[in-house]
Amino acid sequence: MSIHFNEDNTIEQMVIATLQDNGWKYIPSDQLPRMYSDVLVEPMIKEALILTRRLQPSLLVQMRLSINCELSFYLYRRTILLRKMNSLRS
Repeated sequence: MSIHFNEDNTIEQMVIATLQDNGWKYIPSDQLPRMYSDVLVEPMIKEALILTRRLQPSLLVQMRLSINCELSFYLYRRTILLRKMNSLRS
């Protein structure tokens, strides 16, 4: 008998069960309000951000700061990579 390991039978089901045991609601991917190719479920994210804003406004400020830091890092990294690419072309 051959055992095939994959993401589903090694970690995914364990993570789903653990989160459900801690009060999370699991929604199978085919029941999510999105296209399969969409990375995010925008309506759910918007709803969560609105709820967060009402319940913990300081958390939303921290999230904005984190996003700004990540965006700054991305732009900085992109600039460095573009400069390296341009110097290779010269």
